[in-house]
Amino acid sequence: MSRSSREAPNPGSLSSRQRTSVAVTTSRIAAPPRPHAWPRTPRSRRTRASRLAGALVLLLLSTSLLLTGAGLDGFLNRGIVYGSPPIAGGGLTLGMNVFLEKEADRQNVVKSVQLLKDGGVTIVRQSFPWAEIEPEVPGDYRDVKTKQDTWAKYDFIVDQLTQAGIGVMARVDTIPRWARPPTDDFARWDKGPPQDFNNYANFVATVAARYKGRIGHFQVWNEPNLTGEWGGKPISPQQYGLLLKRTADRVKAVNPAALIVTAGLAQTTDDPVTNNMSELTFIQGLYDHGAQDSFDILSVMGYGLGNSPEDRRVGTDRYNFSRTLLVRDIMVRNGDAAKPVWLSEYGWIAVPEERKAIYSNYWGPSADEETQARWTVEGLERARREWPWVGTIFVWGFRWVEPPTERPNDPARYFEVVDHDFAPRPAYVALRDWSAAQRIAASGLLPVRDKRFVWQGQWRDQTLGGQTYRVTNTDGATVRIAFQGTDLRLLARAGGNEGRMYATIDGRAVAGLERDENGSYLLLRDGQTNAHDTTLPLASDLDDGQHLLELRYGGSGPVAMTGIAVGRRRPFDWPTGLLFAAGLIGVFAAILVALRSVLLALGWLPHASEANGQPRHRAWWNTRE
Repeated sequence: MSRSSREAPNPGSLSSRQRTSVAVTTSRIAAPPRPHAWPRTPRSRRTRASRLAGALVLLLLSTSLLLTGAGLDGFLNRGIVYGSPPIAGGGLTLGMNVFLEKEADRQNVVKSVQLLKDGGVTIVRQSFPWAEIEPEVPGDYRDVKTKQDTWAKYDFIVDQLTQAGIGVMARVDTIPRWARPPTDDFARWDKGPPQDFNNYANFVATVAARYKGRIGHFQVWNEPNLTGEWGGKPISPQQYGLLLKRTADRVKAVNPAALIVTAGLAQTTDDPVTNNMSELTFIQGLYDHGAQDSFDILSVMGYGLGNSPEDRRVGTDRYNFSRTLLVRDIMVRNGDAAKPVWLSEYGWIAVPEERKAIYSNYWGPSADEETQARWTVEGLERARREWPWVGTIFVWGFRWVEPPTERPNDPARYFEVVDHDFAPRPAYVALRDWSAAQRIAASGLLPVRDKRFVWQGQWRDQTLGGQTYRVTNTDGATVRIAFQGTDLRLLARAGGNEGRMYATIDGRAVAGLERDENGSYLLLRDGQTNAHDTTLPLASDLDDGQHLLELRYGGSGPVAMTGIAVGRRRPFDWPTGLLFAAGLIGVFAAILVALRSVLLALGWLPHASEANGQPRHRAWWNTRE
C-alpha cells in the first residue's frame, strides 16, 4: 500500500456523513477499553503490602492491649470478692500476739491489757503451753518446782482480758515430755507430736470447759508444716488432720459454740534438705485426707518478708503478703470458700541500725520503724478492702517480755509494737489510729453478736441447733449498724407466726420494700407452718459509701435475727476498661484495613477514583508507573 493510501482523508474533502463516520471510528480506535482493576504495577503491590503489614502490626498491638487488660484485671482484682460473700466477718478484726504467760509481775499483765484495749485490739492470740500447765502426769496441774496451781496465772490473764472486752484465741501447743513417745530424741528435738492424740484432745477440752463463755477459739498446735514441730519425724497432713478431728470432737462436746482454728502454717517451700513442707502442699493434704469438717477457720502466717503489702505478685516461689491468695485458691478449689482465713502472725521486722550486723535477713530485709508502721496499716487496709474472706489478722507481736540484755543477739524482738519499757513504737500508734476508724462494717456476714451492732430495747439471745438468734417481740426494740457497701440482706427466722421489722437507711425509707403509714418494712410471716431460717433482701444498688441501717420492731409476732449480710458490687475499672476498649477498636480497624487490601488486590473492590467514574491520573512527578 502506498503512503498516500495510508494517510487519513482530508476532512475538508469529505461529506458531512463521512466526517461523522471517521470521527466515530477514530474515537473508537483511540479509546481502549477500561480494565476492571488497575494494573498491578510494582508500586501498587508495595502499597498493598505495606497496608497489610500495617494491619498486622495494628492487630498485634490491639491483641496485646486486650491481653494486658485481662492480665491487669487479674493482677489488680485477684482475690477480691464482690457481692455478698458467704463468710462471717463484715470487716477485719485487729488481733495481737501476746506473751502474757511470761510476765512475772501481774502488774505488767494489767498494763499490757490496758495498752491493748487503748490500741483497739479486740482479740489476742495467747499461748496455753500444755507442757507448763500439765507438766508431769495427766490430771496434775501443779508446777514442778513450786507445786503451785498452774492454772492460777492463766485464770488471771483470761479475767483481765475478759474484763477489758478483749477476746482470746488459745494457742495450745508445747507437748509435755510424758505425752511424747519415749523413743524421741529429746536432746535434739525439744518439740514433737503427742504419742496419743486423745491426750492432747482431752487437754484442749479441759481448757475449753474451764473458760467456757470467755474463750471461744482454740488453735490446734503451731506450724505443723515444719520438721522441728514433729521432732524430726516425717511431716504428715494426714496425722495432723486426725489430731484436728479428735480435738474438735472433744472441744465441741463441752462447748458446742467453740470454733476450731488450724495451726498457723509457716510460709515455706517443699525443702528436701530441711524436710519442711510448703503450707500450700500441707493444706491440700488436709483436704485430700478429709479434714475439711474438722476445723472452722484456716490459719496461716502472713509476713511481708521485706516486701510492700501492695506487692501483688503471686507465685509458689514468692513469699510476700499476697501469698495468702494462693491459700484462698486452694480453699475455693476444694469447695471450702465459705470458711474464713485468719493470719496468726503478721508484720515486718524493724531492726535498729546498730543491731543490723546480727540480722541475717531471715524475715526479709529490715524496714525502718516508720516504714514498719506504714506497711502494717497498709496491709490491714488492703485486706479489709479487698479480702472479706480474711476475718482476723494477729500482728506479731505486742511486746517482747524478756529484757534487751537477755538473748541480745535474737532479732525477733524487733517485730514488737511496744518496747520492753512499754513505750509505744510508731507501729502501735499507727494501729491505734487505724483501729479507731474501723467502726464501719464491710462486706461479709455479721452475726448478731458482732460488737458493731447497737441494740436498744428488750432483746434476748436464743440458741437453736448451734445457731444464735437475737429475739424480740417488744415495741421500741431497735438495732442500728453503720456499714459500707451497696447491698444488704437480713438473715432471720421466718414462719407462720413471725412479725415484721421496719427499716430505714440513712434515715429514709428503703426502696423496694413494702410500705405503710409507718414506713418501709420486711414481713417475716410467710405462711409456712414451721419456722425456718431465711435470707431477705433489704437494699440494693446503694452508693458505695458509708450508710446507717436501723431496724425497728413492728409487731405482728416475734422477730428472731441471726445477722446482716453486707455486699459490694464491683465498681467500673477504668484502666482495664480503657485497655479493652482500645484493644477491641484496634482489632476491628485492623480487620477492616486487611480486608480492604485483599479485596483491592483481587479486583473485587474498585479504587475510590474508579468508583466515582474518574480515570486515575498519575501525578506529574510520578515516573515509576
